[in-house]
Amino acid sequence: MNDPEITRYVVKALGKHNSINQITVDICEKTGMKWDEAQKFIETVQVEYEDEIIQRQRPLLVILATFSIITGLTLSIGMVVATMNGLIIFFLRMPIPYLGNIMIILAGLAMVGGGIMGALKKSK
Repeated sequence: MNDPEITRYVVKALGKHNSINQITVDICEKTGMKWDEAQKFIETVQVEYEDEIIQRQRPLLVILATFSIITGLTLSIGMVVATMNGLIIFFLRMPIPYLGNIMIILAGLAMVGGGIMGALKKSK
């Protein structure tokens, strides 16, 4: 099947993170195509139009990555400031002072790292 209208629909739907099953149902209803044929068609479109699909998904991924980076920085910096002001947090009731503080700082840094990796990574 080489219908440009259906191809555009699939690219647009995949770019909006719609589920493949829902896209398959829609194609089967619109074209009368069988389920297996529709899924093979979607897979073909995914391969051929990968760059365009990624470009359509990019804004959402950048927003999520930015949110993660900002939240992680806020968490880490806030905990450093709180620690410098004398706040002691124990982690899992372990009697090790500042262990909870360190874990929260590391969690914030992990969020920053994950956000940067997510923003730079080519998604699939």
